Amino acid sequence: MMRRFLCGAAAALILTVTGCGGKTETPTGTEAKAKPAAEASKPAEGPKGPYITKFHLGYAMGSDGVVTVDGGVFAQGETAYTSFEVPNTPADSKIRIVWNLQPDNKTVAEEEMPVRAAYSTKADTKSWPLGEYLMQIYISSGTLNKQNMGLGTAALKIVKDRPR
Repeated sequence: MMRRFLCGAAAALILTVTGCGGKTETPTGTEAKAKPAAEASKPAEGPKGPYITKFHLGYAMGSDGVVTVDGGVFAQGETAYTSFEVPNTPADSKIRIVWNLQPDNKTVAEEEMPVRAAYSTKADTKSWPLGEYLMQIYISSGTLNKQNMGLGTAALKIVKDRPR
């Protein structure tokens, strides 16, 4: 029984291999012409407007202003540190960070910063009630003709005791 199966499998394999060696067609006329190099592959362009990179939310910040220990669950009263960069930011821009208690979207903290290469901030959560929060990052710029354009969000949670 096994021998019959192996012979059948070998025959199917031979037929498949020999069937794949058929004649290939060559395009004729305009199809045969190669596309110009510039048209064939264009390099991918990066984002044109401001966007967030190197975002970190966590428990500790280094002397360079970058968050060193990432995390999203904080004990009540713990400081929440944030660091990020916003490339392609016009000189007249302002970055605004808003912390909202969810689900009612009640603002518990807000900060506005002038344009710079890198941003870092900290939120004192001592007076914040336990619960889920949403951090929202906005940009306003006359050059961009935008007011409070959303750049990104991050969620965090305040609990009685953070698991270590």
